[in-house]
Amino acid sequence: MLELILFFLLFPVAAFLAFFVPGRVVLGTQKNLSKLGIFAVSIILGIVLWGWQGYAFGFLHLRFLSYLYLLIFFFLFLKNKYFHFNIPKFHLRKFDWLTFSIVIVGIIGQVIPFVRTGQMTSMGLFISNFNSIDHIWHAALVQELVKSFPPNEPGMFGTLLINYHFWFNLVTAELVRVFHLPLLQTQFMGMYPLASILLGLIVYVFATSIYNSKLFLRLILLFFYFFGDATGWFMLALRHVFDAGVNWGYDDATKFMDAPGKGFAIIISLAA
Repeated sequence: MLELILFFLLFPVAAFLAFFVPGRVVLGTQKNLSKLGIFAVSIILGIVLWGWQGYAFGFLHLRFLSYLYLLIFFFLFLKNKYFHFNIPKFHLRKFDWLTFSIVIVGIIGQVIPFVRTGQMTSMGLFISNFNSIDHIWHAALVQELVKSFPPNEPGMFGTLLINYHFWFNLVTAELVRVFHLPLLQTQFMGMYPLASILLGLIVYVFATSIYNSKLFLRLILLFFYFFGDATGWFMLALRHVFDAGVNWGYDDATKFMDAPGKGFAIIISLAA
C-alpha cells in the first residue's frame, strides 16, 4: 500500500518534469491555443520529445544525458516564467456536467481492464485476462529497454529486436530508468490512465477549435471513448459492405489501450 501511495505521488512529478516542462518550453508563446490547449499539447509534445531523447542518447550510449536534458528544460521553464498558472473560475451552475460525465465514464471504461495488472494480491501477482499476452510482452519490452538500448528480444539476450515498434515502450522505460519508478505500476497505473485523460483533453481542444458546440463536442467524445473508429464506413465505400463486426481493438474505443502504441499515436496526431 505504501508503494502505491509513493507511486501516485512520484508519477505526476515525473510526468511534469519529463513531459510538460520540455513540451511547454518548446511550444513557447502561442496565441492561437486556449490555456487548456497549451496544457494538453505541451504534455503530448513532451512525450514525443522524451521518446526522441531516449532514442538519440540510447544509440549514442550516453543515456546519462537524460538528466542534463531535464535540467536544461527545467532551467528554461523557470527562466521564461512558464510556471505561472491562472486557475480558471469554476461556476457550478454553468458547468457542463454531461460532457464531464462522458469523459469520466470513458476514462474508467478504457482504464479498468488494465489498471490492476501488476498488483500483488493474496493469490500472487494479478494479471488481467484482457489480452494478457500482449500486455505482458509490452512490460517485458519496457524492462529490456530500461537495461539496454537498442533492445534485445525479451528472453532472447543477444538477439536484437527487429520489425517491431517500441516507441511507447521506450517512453515508459525512460521514466522507469530516470526516475526509478516501479515498472508495472508506471505502465498500467501511470501511462495507460494518462493516455485516456489526454485523449479527453485533446479531443475537447480539437473539437472546440473546429465548431464550438456542446452537441458536437459530446458526439465526438462519445465516438472517441465508446464507438470506435470508422472502419465500417471505409469498408462500405471500398467493398460496399458495412463490416462493423470485426473483432479487434481498433473497432472498440473502450479497448483504446489494447494497442498502447496506437493509442498514443492517436493522441499525438490530434495534438499535431
